[in-house]
Amino acid sequence: MQWAIYDPATEGLSQPDLSLCVGYRPHHPPSWHVLPPETEYCARLAKWWAAVQWTRSKRQGTAVQIGGGRVVATVPKQAVRKHLLISEADPAREPRGYFNCTVEILHGHKNLVSDIYSIYVTDYTSKAGTFVEHSSEWCPVSLAERVLRIEMWRDKAVALAQQMKPGDYWSLDNVRMKVSNGGYVEGSFSEAAKARKLSITEVDTNLYLQSLLKRKKAWEENDASPHVFPHKLFSEVELQSIFDCTVEVLHAEYNTAGTSILYVTDYTERGDLATLPMARWSRDLQGRIVTLELHGQQSKMAVRVDNGAFFTVKHMRLIERIMGVGKVVGRIGGPDRLVHKLNVNSPNDELKRLLERKREWEGENTVAVKQNESITTIARVLKSSERVERFRVRARVIGTFPLHLKDCVVRCCKSCSEQVPVGRDTCASCSEYEGAAPEWENIFHLFLRLQDEHGNAQITVTVDQNSNILKGLSADDVMNSSGFTDVVRERLADFIGNLEAVQMANSQGRMLEAKVPVSEFTVESWYVQEGEDESLKSIAYGLI
Repeated sequence: MQWAIYDPATEGLSQPDLSLCVGYRPHHPPSWHVLPPETEYCARLAKWWAAVQWTRSKRQGTAVQIGGGRVVATVPKQAVRKHLLISEADPAREPRGYFNCTVEILHGHKNLVSDIYSIYVTDYTSKAGTFVEHSSEWCPVSLAERVLRIEMWRDKAVALAQQMKPGDYWSLDNVRMKVSNGGYVEGSFSEAAKARKLSITEVDTNLYLQSLLKRKKAWEENDASPHVFPHKLFSEVELQSIFDCTVEVLHAEYNTAGTSILYVTDYTERGDLATLPMARWSRDLQGRIVTLELHGQQSKMAVRVDNGAFFTVKHMRLIERIMGVGKVVGRIGGPDRLVHKLNVNSPNDELKRLLERKREWEGENTVAVKQNESITTIARVLKSSERVERFRVRARVIGTFPLHLKDCVVRCCKSCSEQVPVGRDTCASCSEYEGAAPEWENIFHLFLRLQDEHGNAQITVTVDQNSNILKGLSADDVMNSSGFTDVVRERLADFIGNLEAVQMANSQGRMLEAKVPVSEFTVESWYVQEGEDESLKSIAYGLI
């Protein structure tokens, strides 16, 4: 167990006294390194608890006079619900946070709980403590601090909420201001009979609506942050600004329980990006790949994107992670769909420009590789300890895995990367431990065993869509069509000769002479790390 103590009085943190802690391991001390968001949450939690205690002190029940004559009981009068601005309402305000209000509807969506529907409203006043990270089309940055989320619950209130349209004005009586489980101030409403849609024609007789429209006009006149955000390259984006971008997805990591990650590039460069995992897909792209965090409902997009596909990402921010990742990462959140797939066969102007930048990068990279390449031996390749390096070798293919090329594509779980057997639609491990089966994807699972032309050393290399041999082929096509398996076979023919037939003959107890030519191969090495333990790193090899 690890922990730290937050003191609301001083807003300070203290760590456990190690001299009083018994049984902990030196490499796993009980001290908890507290992140800024955790400190902020503790502060909100302390504020909420103080409000609860204050409310309880106001409800001490009936006061009774004893002795001195006639006994008189004083019963407090029922508090009247007041019409308040959002900025005036508060969970600690009597009666128990309840108030009436006049608001404009901005947005609404379903919740995971079927009998709750969330609406987002404003009266153009701001309330401290509300959730403000609304990165979606309905909420400009300058309006975010003036938005209140209201949970509509019970059947009639949910049905009513689904009829509320953005731009409508409503009078809501008996809204209750509360603190959410996440520590944010929000509203709650359940009595559908106490809600009334307002007409703009009522502006002369409804002073609350009249005041709201005046505040709205003042906000619009000063709004410098419209709904439409500029399209920008990563190289020109300022931190914390909101922008749209066009990207290629290089790799996706789906997290069923939290934030998923997309690794994306627009082929422009900046020097403050977060460190990348040691992987083949990141080769030669250091400084050009953004780690994009998918928060909340955006997280599920990680199972819907294909590596190598192109997308428009809306309302993205670049933020600097003080702790954890270490440098600049991207972020999107909210309930709206912000990641849209593009058709490479019918590209828009931004995708055309990205594809041109990609071609320029590939051309520069190819020239650099050729300048640095010279023929070496497999033995020297195996002795190299560089994180990423390329080698040119002369070798002969002496074996393939799988033995039959029709089996060169397998299905893998997007969450844990384990193979999903043919005939199953779910990952048994993830279904058992996570309660929900994430999606799977088709990937190339093809390896060649190379032997030095002099027969002195051997090396196993992977062959996938990153290699020139399979470039342009997709694992989905090969899995779903035997015709594409023939294409794989044709592309390998000049390298493996009759090796597939030799292996089939051997499996049947027959002998067949292998006729495989010596060829030149470009081999790339990279580190593969299992978990966070540095000692578990190994070197993998692949064909370019």
